[in-house]
Amino acid sequence: MKIPINVPIIEKEEINEVRSVLSEKSLTSAANVGGKRVQEFERLLASYTKSKYAVAVNSGTAALQAALYALDIKTGDEVLLPSFTFVATANSVLSVGAKPVFVDILPENYTMNRDKLEKMITIRSKAIIPVHLYRNIVYMQEISQMARKYNLEVIKYTAQ
Repeated sequence: MKIPINVPIIEKEEINEVRSVLSEKSLTSAANVGGKRVQEFERLLASYTKSKYAVAVNSGTAALQAALYALDIKTGDEVLLPSFTFVATANSVLSVGAKPVFVDILPENYTMNRDKLEKMITIRSKAIIPVHLYRNIVYMQEISQMARKYNLEVIKYTAQ
């Protein structure tokens, strides 16, 4: 039996957008604020999330690194993440000098086990990176409550 855990959903709308971008014959921009499509995406995302700013980056890894830097995560800090995730999750933590701490996952949906999470929190814990994986959603309410209880930051990672 084949389990389709990472089959992409690409429909007509996405294909048409790719064609539209390719027909412009300009995939990059020398502007430090990004090209017109990046700027438009950031504006729409900021509006949608009711945020003052939104910053697009080139990968989930870069997004995680930016979030960790923004939270001042550094050497000696610990960041809790699921034991089953793409390597970039742990690599981004290592890239800022912090220590990734792996938390067991739930067998029914491959996401962070909130009961095991609390047992892994120490005084060096600074953040939690729950990873929504293969269209499976993390139990965020419980993890957010735990983060508040222990004064931890939460970086919601949905690139997977």
